[in-house]
Amino acid sequence: MTINVSRCLLDLGRAVLQGRFPKLKRVRWDTKHQVDDCSMRVAFRKACVDFAYDSWPFSGGANRHKDESLSSSAISTTPETTDGET
Repeated sequence: MTINVSRCLLDLGRAVLQGRFPKLKRVRWDTKHQVDDCSMRVAFRKACVDFAYDSWPFSGGANRHKDESLSSSAISTTPETTDGET
């Protein structure tokens, strides 16, 4: 089964526009896996969600500890919190 990442991100942007995920304020996608989809960026912009590319260090795969971050192909989302922390 193939997952169309652009489509998934577009669906996420549309879901936020429909009032789902009301605390979602930022989405980061790995620069190694850039997608080129204007409609996706527009959906996030309309929903006031900051979408940008970023990069993370390689995690080391199976040898990583529980507290280390996900691999570099993961989507990073940051919800808004009430105490001002992210």
